[in-house]
Amino acid sequence: MVTNANEVLKKIIAEDEAMAKEWNEFACFKNDPRIAGSIGKMARKLSIDELPQLINIFKGDMVFVGPRPLEMYLAEALPATERDCRNTVKPGLTGLWQIGPRSDISIRHMQYYDRLYIRKKSICLNIYILLKTVTVVFRQTGV
Repeated sequence: MVTNANEVLKKIIAEDEAMAKEWNEFACFKNDPRIAGSIGKMARKLSIDELPQLINIFKGDMVFVGPRPLEMYLAEALPATERDCRNTVKPGLTGLWQIGPRSDISIRHMQYYDRLYIRKKSICLNIYILLKTVTVVFRQTGV
């Protein structure tokens, strides 16, 4: 990311109606102009930028599989029942929506996949999600 990513985001949303709509629906961009350089784009495409999250896993703040952590403003925008549901499990490096539609779904659909994971959570489902995550990353599907 560029060093002033938050300011760039605010400017994009204020000046470009289509990008603002994409951000409001998906909380990400297909072609994020805040990603710095070709190495940054490659790291994002291969999900290498997620590797620092391993530190959070080893610290016990995250797990390998669970709902992805949200930026604070997104978490606070969720209905209270949704926040309460998400808070029953630790956030994860990968999850159910990362192996399927990834960033091709709206925030509302992401909530559905997270609730489904929390209801169906099991060791077998976690193993399936981890194995499928490897496939998704190597195929470079989604963003």
